Amino acid sequence: MHSTAPLRTTCLTLALVIGASLLTACAPASSCVPAPLDASLEVTAAGATLAVSAAGVDCDPAIAEVYTLTIVTDAGPYSLGTAIPADDGSFTQSFPVPLGIVDVADGIITVEGSSYDQCDDGADCAGYQTALPTP
Repeated sequence: MHSTAPLRTTCLTLALVIGASLLTACAPASSCVPAPLDASLEVTAAGATLAVSAAGVDCDPAIAEVYTLTIVTDAGPYSLGTAIPADDGSFTQSFPVPLGIVDVADGIITVEGSSYDQCDDGADCAGYQTALPTP
């Protein structure tokens, strides 16, 4: 009777190596990435205010001096403006937003200027983004 343990071990090792290589294709070049984004929306009769923030991290997130924030919806992009992150990547910024923009349930907020923008070998990175909160 032959043991299948070496074959199983070889197959498992191969699966782990292949899986790890696929995961790194979508990872940013820096192993230190900014903290997840948080977004809140306050709606009044006069319009809406969108607050976007992120906590700091305990490593060097390799960030730009300025983050550029955009809302992306099916109708297209809407530029919010910029935020200046601290050295640890933390920031808090509020933006006035027209009500017609925030009424879209499937929008996202994107941030450019973080280590998420620096993909290895032209990989398709997920990006630094969060869902647009609904009013």
